[in-house]
Amino acid sequence: MRFLALSVVAVLLSGGRLMSAPVATTAAATLAQCQKELQPDQPVELRRRATLVAGKYLTAEASRLLAQCLQDEDAVVRRNALVSIGEEQFHLRQNEKGVLGCLLDPEVNIRRLASSLLDEVMVAMSSAQTAKELPNVINSALQDEDAEVRRNVLVALQNRAVSLDGRVLVPFLQESSPETVVLAIMPYLMSDAPPEEQCKTLLPLAARPEREIRLALAEELEFSTEPALMELFQTLAKDEVAEVRSYALACLLRLAPEDDSLFPAVRQLLADDSVADGSRVRLLEALRGFPAEQSWPVLEPLLMRSQPERLRLTAWQILLARKELQESLPTDRLIREFLAEPTPTIRRIQLSILRRRQDVLTLDDLAKLQSGGFADVRRSALSLSAGFSLEQRMELLFNALLDEDDSVRVEAVRLVASLRPPEWKQILCDSLDDHSAAIAIAAARGLLPVVGNDGTVAAALKKYLPHCQDAALRRQLVERLSKIGTTPPGPKK
Repeated sequence: MRFLALSVVAVLLSGGRLMSAPVATTAAATLAQCQKELQPDQPVELRRRATLVAGKYLTAEASRLLAQCLQDEDAVVRRNALVSIGEEQFHLRQNEKGVLGCLLDPEVNIRRLASSLLDEVMVAMSSAQTAKELPNVINSALQDEDAEVRRNVLVALQNRAVSLDGRVLVPFLQESSPETVVLAIMPYLMSDAPPEEQCKTLLPLAARPEREIRLALAEELEFSTEPALMELFQTLAKDEVAEVRSYALACLLRLAPEDDSLFPAVRQLLADDSVADGSRVRLLEALRGFPAEQSWPVLEPLLMRSQPERLRLTAWQILLARKELQESLPTDRLIREFLAEPTPTIRRIQLSILRRRQDVLTLDDLAKLQSGGFADVRRSALSLSAGFSLEQRMELLFNALLDEDDSVRVEAVRLVASLRPPEWKQILCDSLDDHSAAIAIAAARGLLPVVGNDGTVAAALKKYLPHCQDAALRRQLVERLSKIGTTPPGPKK
């Protein structure tokens, strides 16, 4: 925009016919004057200046004039129009077809500028007819004699679904520049070249010495399930770079799940601590649908806490989704892992699996959980004890009431209110004096149902009321205490 502003100032200072109108001239009048100045029979300098002025207005008429300028016989007029269009999304949306036409302009600087705008044009493209013409225009631009134009087009094609002529892209795959080759891989895979031809063309890239080429090739093939590319996957699966191998092996696992010869390479890569976590996770994800007898030997070592967190999380997620896999995991190991697991997300997964085994857990198992170092682990002992009798649960319950963590004690207080063991009212009345507001609130809620028929409870709640920090609970306490003839005290100052 700065370039455009300076150009307009220059026109103003030049005293030309176009800007001789009063300052108060309206946009419509100015554009009408521009239209006159842009007629083919007008002097070229006037047309050049008029193009710059029209570009400063964000109206449909201004965009139409810029489209007209793109067809002007003068290269400077066309360039000025393209600059104005490129600076404003409004004009770009109105002139997507015109910008594409500039890819075939005889002036190389215009083609360069148009190719640099190609990505934005494809993002904003709204015309079905323009989209239909796009592949032919790009095929021509990829054969441009200018290297910058060709490169700009390749860059714009990244992550764009355009089916091109595969033959046009082959020369880029054979260039010495690794950057150019990498840019051409994805468009070629999306081209009209048949899979067999793609395999033949891309196979030499798997032997290129440049790591970035082989890695880019493996990345672009990550989700391919094309059997015709099998030889390419097999070659990449032997690459010296582990990340390349992980992509290729994942593809092979999908294409040939019955091939047991893949698993030694898979296990070796997953067990290699020097391999990046992302590569190992990628390969592990490819095993999700495999039978338990195949996947468990690979999955089992990855559940250990010595593994990187990201890899360990993926392994536990796979286990959570597969009941037949869970059967291979002994309960005592699951408890040990749960007790010592440092990642809360993984502990939640482990707890979900433990809940499915609630009927086989013993009181000793739950006592182990209560000795754990994480509050959520200790809390879980209470919920997992639901299948035991009240008498059997009492020791767990009293241990939880003495826990150092407030959240564990809150859970214990709620369970006391629900189970109502002997002396439960006294336990809750004592809890009203706890330093934790959450524990006192839980105790008060537990006592609320019996306040009308127990004077001791009513007195305890009356004493607690000034300290209550829960507005809804306070209203309930006031209502209940008033009904039984006890005058509730006001809030404590």
